[in-house]
Amino acid sequence: MHIFGKKESDEAFFTHVRLAVVIGITFALPVTLYQIALFTMPGLTSEEKRYIKFGFPAAFLLFFLGILFAYRVMVPMTYVFFTGFSDGRLVALISVGSYVSFVLGIVIPLGLVFQLPLLVVVLTGIGLLTPDYLKKNRKYSVLVIFILAAVLTPPDVISQTLMAGPLLFLYEISILLSFLVCLRKRRMEAFLDKT
Repeated sequence: MHIFGKKESDEAFFTHVRLAVVIGITFALPVTLYQIALFTMPGLTSEEKRYIKFGFPAAFLLFFLGILFAYRVMVPMTYVFFTGFSDGRLVALISVGSYVSFVLGIVIPLGLVFQLPLLVVVLTGIGLLTPDYLKKNRKYSVLVIFILAAVLTPPDVISQTLMAGPLLFLYEISILLSFLVCLRKRRMEAFLDKT
């Protein structure tokens, strides 16, 4: 168990307020977006309505999976890495405010990064992305993912792989989803051509 300190007399209070705001926004955002979707539904086509009905649950599930992965895997690993720099000669005096900022700085971005498959589905659906393009640029994506993993994790192969593995998995899932969306679009176009 770690004991956290505070630098300022009001730090504990403002850390509670900050956490409450972030958690409140995180839980209120789905409801707000759902209300916006309900407002716009009458003006959408049946295809667009289907994308929204699929997209909302998928976006929230992916976001919370990203948060869970970040909190359970990345935060502890990164925390150990940064506190390990003391080399036994320094004692880490971490304030509660800086720790909360540290955790939020990892958790929220990874929750957003986990939206990649959904983004690919949308971009493929509107014709801006193809599975062939994703396959052709796979090697560059792998390189970028491993560079990001190297920057965001401690300098050992295990940490880097733990970070890069899920991102590579998300990329491969994105290729598969892009292929399925393209296949569905082709079948729909072929069906419309016959009628």
